[in-house]
Amino acid sequence: MKIQTVKFGEVEIEENRIFDFVLPIIGFNEMKKFVIIDLGEDNFFKWLQSVEDPALAFPVISIFNAFVDYSIDITDDIVDKLKIK
Repeated sequence: MKIQTVKFGEVEIEENRIFDFVLPIIGFNEMKKFVIIDLGEDNFFKWLQSVEDPALAFPVISIFNAFVDYSIDITDDIVDKLKIK
C-alpha cells in the first residue's frame, strides 16, 4: 500500500509492517497506526511514521545499535497487554 508523508513523499509500505498501538503515544491519542521507515543501513535513525497523519513522524533508534549488550525483562502481564509474540 502507499501512504503520503510530509518528510518522505509517497512511500510504499507492506500492510503487515504496520504497528497498531494498543496504548497511544502520550499527546497523540488519536494516532494508533505507525510504520517504521528505514532510510538505509548507513542511517543510525529510522522514522516512526504515522499511517494516519502524513505530518507526524518521530525519529527512533534501535537500542541495540547504541548498547550492544542491552537486554530488558518484561513481565508477563505487559507481554500480554502489548500482544508480543
